[in-house]
Amino acid sequence: MSKKKSAPRKQADPVWAKRIAGRVDPANVAYCAGWDVRDRRAADLELLPYDLWTNRAHSTMLARAGVIPKAALRKILRGLDRIEARAAQGKFRLDPKLEDVHVNVEAFVEREAGADAAGLMHTGRSRNDQVATDMRLLLRDRLLEFAAAATDLAERLRRLGARHATTLMPGLTHHQPAAWTTFGHWALSHAFAFARDVAALLDLYPSLNVSPLGAAAAFGTSWPIDREFAARLLGFDGVQMNTLDCVTNRSEFETRVAGILAVWAQHAATLAQDLILFSSPPWSLLRIGDAYVTGSSIMPQKRNPDFAEATKAKAALAGAVSGALLDLTRGDPSGYNREQQWSKYLILDLFQEIAAAPGILQGALQSLQLDKSRMRELMRNDYLEAADVADCLAQTRRLPFRTAYRWVGEAVRRSEETRTSLLEALNVALAERHGVRPLDAREKADLGAPRALVARRSSRGGPSPESVREQCATLRLEIAGLRRRRREFGARRAQGLKRLAAAMRRYS
Repeated sequence: MSKKKSAPRKQADPVWAKRIAGRVDPANVAYCAGWDVRDRRAADLELLPYDLWTNRAHSTMLARAGVIPKAALRKILRGLDRIEARAAQGKFRLDPKLEDVHVNVEAFVEREAGADAAGLMHTGRSRNDQVATDMRLLLRDRLLEFAAAATDLAERLRRLGARHATTLMPGLTHHQPAAWTTFGHWALSHAFAFARDVAALLDLYPSLNVSPLGAAAAFGTSWPIDREFAARLLGFDGVQMNTLDCVTNRSEFETRVAGILAVWAQHAATLAQDLILFSSPPWSLLRIGDAYVTGSSIMPQKRNPDFAEATKAKAALAGAVSGALLDLTRGDPSGYNREQQWSKYLILDLFQEIAAAPGILQGALQSLQLDKSRMRELMRNDYLEAADVADCLAQTRRLPFRTAYRWVGEAVRRSEETRTSLLEALNVALAERHGVRPLDAREKADLGAPRALVARRSSRGGPSPESVREQCATLRLEIAGLRRRRREFGARRAQGLKRLAAAMRRYS
């Protein structure tokens, strides 16, 4: 009797999913869960595509230089193609007994093409320059991928700023209400920070994009290799000139990239904390969309901004990785030292942790619903106009700012004691001073109007709608420039692949 086939299982939702009216986003759930229920790939599986590229370029260069026969190159390339095909099917496995990806690849080619061909692959190089080259290729790709995602995040914030150039809100310092501002000005503050981080990554790219291949163990080789040709096949702009420098400072660019990413993550943590504050009581200035909140396993009412809290944790990890990379080889002698191997693990950990962060933050920002009435309500409290009143008093009464500041401070105290408005208390204080004209009805109306006061703060970079629109225009040009630079760098990489394909056809 045949068994009845059971219906395919529906993917389970989190226990809190019923609380969420909208769609539960699996990407957000995975982002918040971290490595709790996910496997991690072996570090050298991440390097495999780059090791294949390095092997193809190096072997083709050797054939062009007459160091190895073209027939051997054909066998080597067929073996490397077979690895790539098996890897694409998830069937290529690294044998731990062979220690690393480089020896695994060579051993596989030996089985496929014979020892005579595979034994030629390592001519004129060492694993020292091989892994340094692989890591440059990986860092280059990860840098450009992250720069693209981080640029998109900056653009999302820029658009948010443009849309809310006139949306008034209370601004904070020290977690306390401080002054009237606009949501657009707040959004652009984060956008400019992220754009700076992308610029820093792209500024690093030219010095990263040089080839250490051919340095061998650190002291060059007697084989007639052509380092420049191999570099062109890898999409590099040139070669790293000193072979000892290539090996001694292998982890330098992992450290430099991690430092920039750590700063980016700090900026992301600030944005995340703002979203936590703005979406929580007593502020409740905005609501985060259902796809970007999570619930509780015991409290059915909860809508937790877990993505923001996870982002802060990832920022802490980014800072720790940056510091660990800086310390990893401190005081090492010149040449290769085994602790350099751990720079690979650290930078891969960092990219795995934060790669999804720009996309998650961008989605969360897109999901926001602002409560403008709540923003206006909070703007009537806590003397948010005090600094503007002091400025106006100094300007219109020709007073030293510190004098006006002191008088407004006295008025704030008097207002608290008498439960009158700040402007009424200030007029009482001014009446006690001979020769100082109290505020008239028009001045009181202007100073009591948040929109008018924010518009007065029109200094460049300020929160006035005019200034916010100018900032949006400036940032639009900056973001366009960042995207153009990233495309140019990506085109150099693609050109290397084209050169490699042509060279392999020609010399094999």
